[in-house]
Amino acid sequence: MTLSQSKLIEDYNSLRTKVDNPNIGRMIQFCTYFQTDDLELYKEYESALKESWGDTISTDKLIELYAKRYNLNPHTHIEQIMNLFVNNAIINGTAYHLNSSANFDSIMETGLGISAIGLKTEERQDYERLQASIPKETFKRLQPFVGEKKGSKLYYSNIPILKARYGDRPEWLKELKINAPLIADDAESRKLVEQVLHKYDIKYEFAEKMLFLLPHPLATKANYVMKELAAEYSPEQVIDYFNTQILGQKDLHTDQHISSSNIIAVNLKTHDMYAKKSNGEVSVIKPTAQTQK
Repeated sequence: MTLSQSKLIEDYNSLRTKVDNPNIGRMIQFCTYFQTDDLELYKEYESALKESWGDTISTDKLIELYAKRYNLNPHTHIEQIMNLFVNNAIINGTAYHLNSSANFDSIMETGLGISAIGLKTEERQDYERLQASIPKETFKRLQPFVGEKKGSKLYYSNIPILKARYGDRPEWLKELKINAPLIADDAESRKLVEQVLHKYDIKYEFAEKMLFLLPHPLATKANYVMKELAAEYSPEQVIDYFNTQILGQKDLHTDQHISSSNIIAVNLKTHDMYAKKSNGEVSVIKPTAQTQK
């Protein structure tokens, strides 16, 4: 766990004791961007998100809140605000990956994006086995979106998506179940599909969605990009680029392997966070007595 992740957990656990019925996604974003548990600042941030009708607040409001957070002048200290924003939100920032509680143990053991280190999940192996065993045209009927995905890459978002239809189980398994009746005339393929569906119906029967936080995949490039942009554009324009063009993106993918030691898991029902300690033990990190109301 990085220092910025430890700070995120500390601020998040403190702030969530101060807010009734918190929006977990917005709260994590706020603690990442501003590195504080300031309740009044959070209320302003949340209000600005509602007013924007989107996933990011206006750049003008973002600059205003950064100036307030760090006691800076939004005009004369604009370059400092630019550096703080990029540093907090991307270099030390967080990206989001929705997955299943059924995969919690394996993710916290081997990490995410394990194809980058030559490993495959059992689901990926079964997917490839099914693809190789079923006629090509039949498989297209079962997996109509197969061409839109980038193989076994790690998918993530720059905003927390908590209500997607996937998460409790892989999206391809949902598609498989929906489209299985379309191949009723192919008894052999149907049998293979039913075997796979039965296997994973058991695994995911009681599974729920979990949110996994990972170091931002663009962290190592962000400073270079910021300097390149700053040479040509104003600090306000650079901030706007990162705020609207980068941090508002969804359905992204990376070839990187994310070590389990750099992953925070969030239970979307209890709102508790889990992380791996230095001794390798995975434990829940709840608010301490000092942060309770």
